[in-house]
Amino acid sequence: MDQIDVKLFGAPRVLCNGRNIVFPFKKAEALFYYLVVNKQATRDELVSLLWDEIDEETAKKI
Repeated sequence: MDQIDVKLFGAPRVLCNGRNIVFPFKKAEALFYYLVVNKQATRDELVSLLWDEIDEETAKKI
């Protein structure tokens, strides 16, 4: 089984079996860390946090 380590002190990073994980998008990385810290979130909460520039109709599709 793979081991995932999340380091939040200093520069945040994620390791899988000791290898650094690079996220393809900054918002994906932000979402990952947010959920690690908060454990859960509503869709509305995430949309307002990460995609506040989009309209409500588009937000419903995320």
